[in-house]
Amino acid sequence: ATTLRAVGARGEGETNPLARAWMRRLGVRTTVGVVLAVTTVWTAALAACVLWLAHPILQLGYVVAALFVAGVQAAVAHTNATGSWNPVTRRVLAAHRWMSELRRR
Repeated sequence: ATTLRAVGARGEGETNPLARAWMRRLGVRTTVGVVLAVTTVWTAALAACVLWLAHPILQLGYVVAALFVAGVQAAVAHTNATGSWNPVTRRVLAAHRWMSELRRR
């Protein structure tokens, strides 16, 4: 929900160059919906694999990775909701700028 408010009608507020291109081509709502659906299916599939393998190290790694991703998502949602950048979103922005530079080469 915060992404829909923050990026604008054509995705002009999106800093991720790949997501911005998809938003311009498919529309913001469609892109957000597709990303949500794909990440939900991917996360469920990974969780099922980790549970099926039942190796404690893999399970711990999955939990640690999931906590990291959740933390980044929470930081981005906070920035989207408040308009205030934080250390995590500044690093994400730097990564997006780096990705944009790679695309230009």
